[in-house]
Amino acid sequence: LDSDAYLNRAFCDNPLLPALNVTIRTALPRTGRSKNIERIFGTITRTWFKPLPGWTGNSPQNRPFDFEKEKKRLTGELARVNGMLSNERFLSKAPEAKIAEEKEKLTKYTQMMEQVETRLKQLTK
Repeated sequence: LDSDAYLNRAFCDNPLLPALNVTIRTALPRTGRSKNIERIFGTITRTWFKPLPGWTGNSPQNRPFDFEKEKKRLTGELARVNGMLSNERFLSKAPEAKIAEEKEKLTKYTQMMEQVETRLKQLTK
């Protein structure tokens, strides 16, 4: 065995391995596709686990979008914008550009909320 290999001595010295004609081969570091067991886990994950609603992934980039969190964020933004646009003091003192900007945000957040709610309904079916 290679002295650089990270192998469990109890596993390597197991007398059952030669009896079953099992040989130990080392793979290149950080090359999961060259390791059969790593490939099997990857295939199982992609095929069966990833489509499940509770799947969280093995890295932040692979995790599904959190629609509940986005709905909560949009609810807060809509409340803030609606509060500003219903405040007479704000409307009387704010420049027209700022009021138009807040109205655009209201439209944008409303559309985003509709999309999030539609997606949540699809996921809960």
